[in-house]
Amino acid sequence: MRTKTFINWLKEKNKAVLKNLKDEFEELWGKFCDEMQNSKELCLKYRDVNEIYMKVLADKRQRELEAKRLAAAKILTFYFRQYLDRKKGITRNE
Repeated sequence: MRTKTFINWLKEKNKAVLKNLKDEFEELWGKFCDEMQNSKELCLKYRDVNEIYMKVLADKRQRELEAKRLAAAKILTFYFRQYLDRKKGITRNE
């Protein structure tokens, strides 16, 4: 009889421990889900910020390239005019 009582006591204790573990698991799972949601929201925000930053960098790079093209066109025009002047025999000092 004592063995049966001990086995029943052990079963009850195991049920209580299992219930505590399940409760702790549910609490941790809830915290984990909240953290995952927060991480997802942060990732979306950072993705949006990154897209805006990439557009700003692309615009800046485009302006730099346009400035370089304009400078190159001015230099090319200068040398082309010198070439035409030499071809015509005109000397121009610019």
